[in-house]
Amino acid sequence: SYFLMTDGQRRRHALPKSAVVPVLSKSKHLRSANVSPERWTELLSAGERVWLFRPLPSGVSQTAVQRYLELSEADGGCRRDAYKVRNRSPWYVTPLPPRPDGFLSGMSQSGPWICLNRMERLSATNTLYTVRFRKRLSDDEQCAWALMLLTSEVRAQLASAIREYALGLAKLEPGDLSQLRLPTPRLAGAMPRIYRSAVESLL
Repeated sequence: SYFLMTDGQRRRHALPKSAVVPVLSKSKHLRSANVSPERWTELLSAGERVWLFRPLPSGVSQTAVQRYLELSEADGGCRRDAYKVRNRSPWYVTPLPPRPDGFLSGMSQSGPWICLNRMERLSATNTLYTVRFRKRLSDDEQCAWALMLLTSEVRAQLASAIREYALGLAKLEPGDLSQLRLPTPRLAGAMPRIYRSAVESLL
């Protein structure tokens, strides 16, 4: 509640955009084959919590940032004695993964699929998994590999790993995902379009 905020909350505290990082924070934010600046802006305009307070060292001295850092718990400030917070130095810098190539929810009704990242600086909170390809791939190659996660061959492997929760939600841990063996894709023309169509059908 302290680090994640809507744009309205950011404006209310007069925090500059240099003090926040764009993020995805819920599985429902993953509703398409990729997330573009336009899609993220839609989430922002809808009042979703898609800013993460994470000021740069050079910006900590700004008046609005200082004011936010000094808020008491009673006024919405951070609970600094919380385990993960008190063990960080500085306490207000939340660890983030290297730039993700995509995002994935560990719990969904549709099973695992990758929402590819098409936005600079975009990251995710720890409610989602981030995906990085082992080497730099073209958009076509990324879509082709992501498509392999939707094949019947991979879905058969998932059958024994998935834990069923209420409302048909399927839970997968990172270890479960790391054991999957994907078939090698064949590149075809218009892979982004093919992948987009597959994800739309899945959802």
